[in-house]
Amino acid sequence: MIPKNNGKKLPLLVAFLISRFIPWFLSAIALFLSLWVIVPAPTLFLYPLAVGAPEISPWLVAINTIALLLNLLRRHQGKVYIILPICNLFALILSLLPLMQFPAANAAIATQMQAVLGENYLAAVPQSDRAQLRPQPFILADAFRGIPIRDVRIDRTIVFANPDGVSLKLNLYRPMQVGKYPAIITLYGGGLAQRQSRLQ
Repeated sequence: MIPKNNGKKLPLLVAFLISRFIPWFLSAIALFLSLWVIVPAPTLFLYPLAVGAPEISPWLVAINTIALLLNLLRRHQGKVYIILPICNLFALILSLLPLMQFPAANAAIATQMQAVLGENYLAAVPQSDRAQLRPQPFILADAFRGIPIRDVRIDRTIVFANPDGVSLKLNLYRPMQVGKYPAIITLYGGGLAQRQSRLQ
């Protein structure tokens, strides 16, 4: 038979272990993922980390900030809690890099669009179509809640080239309403390297 006192001690023990190790766990995971913002993938197996880390950088900023605050609250508990906030701060800076680079990248894209399509290219877009455009290219809240995806027509595995007898295929995504639309072509090297259109 378990003594009655053990029923009270178990939740306290669990709470103690969680409070002790969550800052360590968050710090380790966040630093590991944040490093991939700048570290080139040495193998194809690790390539998703190098591609994915910048894409989830807003999440990494949040995790690094939480880990930093948790470790700062414990800084009086020993030297390791002085070292951990330094690691958290380093990881936080790494995770902020993609967000800090976005304004320059966005400005470069806008300049190129104007150079190719003309200074006031949006004037040629009907007002009804313009109303459907995103108000900004990047909205921070969308990094957490996601971008609503509309229904589209999808044509998969269309062969677009046959170098050395190897069929290279693409997927075509179009609006449901038939009409003339601008096109964006995205070639993802990982898919070409593995010759799998599902990776495009």
